[in-house]
Amino acid sequence: MKKIGKGLLIVLATILVMAGILLWTGYRFTGNELVTALTSKQGQAWTTAQAPIPTQNTRPGRWYLQVSKQTWHLERKHCHLQAKWIQTNQHKTVILLPGYGQRQSAMYQYAYFFAQAGYNVLLVDSSGQGKSGGQVSFGYQEKRDLQAWAKLVARRAGSNNQTVVLGVSMRAATALQATSLKLPQVKAIVADSAYTSFAAELKYQAAKTLNLPIYAQNFIISAANQASVRQDGFSLNQTDARPALRKNKLPILFIHGLADTFVPASMSRANYHADHGAKQLWLVPEAEHIQALSQNEALYEQRVLAFCQLYVK
Repeated sequence: MKKIGKGLLIVLATILVMAGILLWTGYRFTGNELVTALTSKQGQAWTTAQAPIPTQNTRPGRWYLQVSKQTWHLERKHCHLQAKWIQTNQHKTVILLPGYGQRQSAMYQYAYFFAQAGYNVLLVDSSGQGKSGGQVSFGYQEKRDLQAWAKLVARRAGSNNQTVVLGVSMRAATALQATSLKLPQVKAIVADSAYTSFAAELKYQAAKTLNLPIYAQNFIISAANQASVRQDGFSLNQTDARPALRKNKLPILFIHGLADTFVPASMSRANYHADHGAKQLWLVPEAEHIQALSQNEALYEQRVLAFCQLYVK
């Protein structure tokens, strides 16, 4: 009996060890799959579907296609970045940051109403998007790229220039993370549909897509985080905007659609409550992810420009 009991114990222990290895491998793979889903073709296809394409059929579309643009280049240690500059000969500028999977042209509607209000416009292709090189890092590296763009605008637009930053989705989160840095001449930020952190967004998608219990979600996030540290050199927890917001002094307008099922509006609420600067929170009924502008262009333009005018003179 003792020999049989010992044999059974060895078999059970072996099964448990093998099951643990398989479970860990499976969850690790699933974590990487979730990262891929949100940051490669599936994520790009979803985000691009939300981005209007400039055509001759609308006034903003005609304006964007016909307006004169300069190509600006920025050499970074990790990649070469590119942006388009639209000059209005004013001493105020907006830096526009498109969402993940979007090229700079996806922001033409924003560029149009800012230009009509007298702003110079810098349309940025963020790392890993459009004609910019590098890889997406969910705001970790891109916040320093934004700082570099702000410095370049300050040098070229002159000492009297005042800048605002408007980002959507992942790049709204990038702008919020960048509040931890010195942003020359930046007077205000507009963050449309930002997440709190990419780790939180990944966990939200794990629960929504896989319907997993909380302990399994945490396991997946841990695996994905370790993969990010090993492969890219940073933790997903380092994409959290809230530590920066707790020390922030820049005015921020937080915008979020209450019908957003990709990045929940609760994340903008959390960012808003974490922020210690001058701030406004505009929650848009029935608007889906980054669709507040499309739902009511006139109201969106009015709210955004009125906020900017409080700090850009």
